[in-house]
Amino acid sequence: MAKTSSASKKTKKETPRSGMGRREMQDTSRRIMAVALSALALAVMAAVLVFVISWGYRFGRDLFTDRAAGTDRTVVLVKIDAEDSARTVAAELQERGLINDRVLFVVKGKLYSYAPKPGAYQLNAAMTDRQIWQAISGQQTGSQGR
Repeated sequence: MAKTSSASKKTKKETPRSGMGRREMQDTSRRIMAVALSALALAVMAAVLVFVISWGYRFGRDLFTDRAAGTDRTVVLVKIDAEDSARTVAAELQERGLINDRVLFVVKGKLYSYAPKPGAYQLNAAMTDRQIWQAISGQQTGSQGR
């Protein structure tokens, strides 16, 4: 009988445990969570990178291509006071539908060294940003009204 009991002990030692212990399961769970969080962080960073690159491309493209806000040639009288900044002028022009993007309009003004001059101007939505800047900076003849 002594042989059987020692044989059964031997078999128990030689066969691996079929299940994991609590500590091993926690370690495995932590590793899986770490990998999942790393993958999620990489996905978020990739999405942000794609957004920033596409926004930068569009902004750069729009900065150097001069397009009009529309095709409507209805004259809109815009009055600029001496204390109006390029930002306030751009906000008013966008509100009236004469430009599409006020930030882009201000950057174009700085890029081409334009500054709004006080006066009343006849503008329309078919004018490009550069044409509007030329008109309101006094660099275009015949645009300033009464």
